Amino acid sequence: MLGICRDKVFTEPGYLIQFFSADWQRTTSPDSFGHDVESGFLMVEAADALGQDDPQAWTAARHLVDHALQYGWDNQLGGLYDSGAINPQGVVTGNLRTEKIWWVEAEMLNALLLQHERNGKETTKYWDAFVKEWDWITKYQIDHKDGGWWPTVQADGAPASKVKADMWTESYHQGRAMLNVSARLRKLAAEVK
Repeated sequence: MLGICRDKVFTEPGYLIQFFSADWQRTTSPDSFGHDVESGFLMVEAADALGQDDPQAWTAARHLVDHALQYGWDNQLGGLYDSGAINPQGVVTGNLRTEKIWWVEAEMLNALLLQHERNGKETTKYWDAFVKEWDWITKYQIDHKDGGWWPTVQADGAPASKVKADMWTESYHQGRAMLNVSARLRKLAAEVK
């Protein structure tokens, strides 16, 4: 599965082909920024679980985050947009869906800190985006009154709906991200001491 994701589904300059024909021919689909950054993390995690130091998985993961930062990142408020139309060269060409979805924000937080841990000595961009992402989440995605996360938040920070449960809403994305981020921050703090 790692090989299929890394070698077939991932494509340069850093996005996933979401749909294929039975003979692995690409079909048209939007670029889902959340799936991109989550898949990068999962490829690295899969290689680690297999006992492999997989430079290709790390390169794919970094390119997926870089592409998401280039085309799906809200430079003003922070947060990762949902999706956009993409051409075969990897350029987002329009139809940008600027909603910020709970699971996308959680996966981006996790992916940014993973990239900072790996590449922080050469650039601060992942740390800077991580801090901005956490700021977005704490200001707008978390429901501080009743708990939990708003499923969908508009680009301006307003919840799209006051309904927080539907057939897609669950908590493993946030739970996994918070556990991973907490452990990674502790590890990074211990290395500074």
